[in-house]
Amino acid sequence: MTSSAGTVIRPEPPQLRDERVHSIPHVAAFTLLWAILQAGFALGSPEVLQGDQIDTDGYMRLVRLGVLLDGGGWFDGTIPRSNWPFGEVHHWTRPLDALLVAVMLPFAAFMDTAAAAAVAGAIISPLCHLALCIAAVWIVQPLVPGPERFFAMPAMLAQPGLIGYGTVGRADHHMLIFLLAALALGAWIRALLEPGRRRWGVAAGALSAVGVWVSPESLLPLLLLFASGGLAWVLRGSRMVEQNVALCGGLVMGLAVALVLERPPSEWLWQEFDRISIAHLTMGLLAITFWWTFGRLRGASGDEPAPRLTAADGGEQRAASAASSVAAPGWRDRLLRGGVGAVLAVALLAAVHPRFFHGPWEGVDPGIIDIWLSGVQELQPLVSSEASGLGRSVVFFGPVLFLLPLAISALAQDRHTPRAPVRAFLLLSLLVYVPMAAYQARFAGYMGLVMAVLMMVLISRLLTRADAIVSVVGRGVLRIAFILGVLMSPLLMGEVTGALVSAAGVATSGVDDDDEVAGLCRLDGVARVLSEPESLGSQPRTIAAFIDFGPELLYRTPHRILAGPYHRNADGIVAAYALLTAADPITRDSIAAARQVDLILICPPRDSVYFGRYVEVSLYTELRRGMLPGSYREVELPDDVPAGFRLFEVDRRRPGGSD
Repeated sequence: MTSSAGTVIRPEPPQLRDERVHSIPHVAAFTLLWAILQAGFALGSPEVLQGDQIDTDGYMRLVRLGVLLDGGGWFDGTIPRSNWPFGEVHHWTRPLDALLVAVMLPFAAFMDTAAAAAVAGAIISPLCHLALCIAAVWIVQPLVPGPERFFAMPAMLAQPGLIGYGTVGRADHHMLIFLLAALALGAWIRALLEPGRRRWGVAAGALSAVGVWVSPESLLPLLLLFASGGLAWVLRGSRMVEQNVALCGGLVMGLAVALVLERPPSEWLWQEFDRISIAHLTMGLLAITFWWTFGRLRGASGDEPAPRLTAADGGEQRAASAASSVAAPGWRDRLLRGGVGAVLAVALLAAVHPRFFHGPWEGVDPGIIDIWLSGVQELQPLVSSEASGLGRSVVFFGPVLFLLPLAISALAQDRHTPRAPVRAFLLLSLLVYVPMAAYQARFAGYMGLVMAVLMMVLISRLLTRADAIVSVVGRGVLRIAFILGVLMSPLLMGEVTGALVSAAGVATSGVDDDDEVAGLCRLDGVARVLSEPESLGSQPRTIAAFIDFGPELLYRTPHRILAGPYHRNADGIVAAYALLTAADPITRDSIAAARQVDLILICPPRDSVYFGRYVEVSLYTELRRGMLPGSYREVELPDDVPAGFRLFEVDRRRPGGSD
């Protein structure tokens, strides 16, 4: 058969398809495996069993949820006790908050609200991770219809860029973002395979809209949907126009609903780029206008059907080379017109929202880049230039060595079949996500989604060949070897590389030292002291401390802070840093007075690098050495408080340099 542009599309050989998506025994067995793995993580971090969070985002998310449950407005994302006395307005949006409320409701029936919220915060990311792994079977089913598709669950579980965000004690939105991106991926695969079924395009667009609502970081996978849809149109002609319109239609409807649910009417026309706003809806409207225009111009677009090239045996298309020469002017014309239209759409978006293409970090205060952002772990390159990090790099990127050739060969083999757009989509995604993950670790999860799908394609091919070349007796052994080899290859390659590096005498990364620092600077003990009325009085106090201590102090104590690790609170970050690094007593006193600072908390094993990178003489160094200025008094801490902490009380009524 031919496409409307005359491109020959060879029919694929019939396959025995199992229309069921899942089987209960497979899901039950995998869930048990997943639960064992999660239990292992929990036992390795026993503090999460006591309600702790793994990182700062989890604590701040629970603080934000507490503000909402205590009567804070749905449209008001302010954390009043942060950035004191002005408050901190977060860039986070409400979908994860709503999910947390839904998860905590069953627990609220037999425990207090705070405890139920802590339980929900502990399990929300693992639940999203489990949903992602189970959904992987549905995602790959169009490409791997046989029973081997059930191995998509462990294939997704094996991705290191995903499991790191899916462990217990992470009340943050990253795993929800990956889940939505994966579901949109599965819907779009079906949309590319079945251009006439527009519901899949609508679903992919709507899921992408929810992803953008959760975080504009989801614009990257959405861009790949746009690009692959455009490429499929160039190759297939007008058959893909309606599917692209459906994609953009679902996106626009989803963004419009999200905008109404997230913002009050007075903010519907606000331009913001780190949370959903009118700028993102404008992008969707321009995209659907682009494709609707091509739909209207279909008759004059050069997409007319080419003459059918038939064979005498009943009409099967066999003259691929001749057909490609007939279709060549059509795809070149579409490529030219599509390029011009895309440039115009981008230019219009840039004219209406000039800062849109600066991304979510648009407007970030340059003053906090060196202070904080330059050291954020998930913003660091995933590929290490040091030999000690080589094993970790191999774990993440080793599979590219065989998955990239697989994606290229699959596209070459299926270039004249209905699967060609899907093969191109997966190859394009891999080519984008691999360098993005190498640039910043936070993109490794997206790379893992595509790798899991390609791993299943590889397993399916290997098993098909194994079944053809071995006896029934040896078939099971070979199938297991292939499956375990593909799924475990990243970890095995990383372990072997790490062992070789260690054997060569290269120093490791010092995990034991990190664990020791964490023990010396655990906040639960000092937070208990800070929360005791007999220690510091019953009134909330304002604490200046290391930026990463801020969210946990808010969560564990009734006190206020200046700074947490969030880019919208640049003023608070700069104020706390300037206070602790100031050498001039007048500067210290003015900051302490303006910010109403009552207490200073330091833990040198953890924060000395942060406060001592650029200055040698400062308030921090004086406090650390016991050279207390006149307005500072050290508070004696009980013996059960971790030894790294030191707490100082500030008397703002006394000049900083005199007794």
